Amino acid sequence: MYTNQYFRNSFNNLKTDLDSMLERVDDDLFVSLPANGGWCVGEVISHINKTTDLYLGQMEPAFKGDLSALPKGTGPYSLPWTMRMFVKVVSPDFNPKVKTFPVFFPDKKVELDRQALVDHYNQNMDRFLRIVELAESHSLDLDKIKVRNPVVKFLKMSISACLAIHAAHTKRHLGQIGRLVG
Repeated sequence: MYTNQYFRNSFNNLKTDLDSMLERVDDDLFVSLPANGGWCVGEVISHINKTTDLYLGQMEPAFKGDLSALPKGTGPYSLPWTMRMFVKVVSPDFNPKVKTFPVFFPDKKVELDRQALVDHYNQNMDRFLRIVELAESHSLDLDKIKVRNPVVKFLKMSISACLAIHAAHTKRHLGQIGRLVG
């Protein structure tokens, strides 16, 4: 069950989890491609940032202006079956690899600036936390506030679904970083 507290804990933990993982990563490992193919640590963070940037670009405008006009509620939030399946597919527990849309491909390895990527990641987690804070302080129902999917434009999603997807998706990729770090 999703609640404001669940989302708050998730995004705070995602910040500290990345920070603790990166303590073991030197600059060479940060950009070293794995022997079996795939993305390096920096590319994984770049992918997370691109994904969150696009979704936050859809989510944040919903919270501009008069918040009193938005639907009221406090959770817990429930996702429709389709969104629960989406969360499952991007979660760490889903075993098959999932191809991403080209719009979410990471920056090229030569363009990766470690500090800028990590700062951007932390700022995005703070942006998610800001949405949760607004929901809580204004008693907003995150199930009833809808936004368009940034890639599949005809698909509308609740803010609660967007938050759940990103918590799961980021956790999945932190697991990937953990495997790269060893």
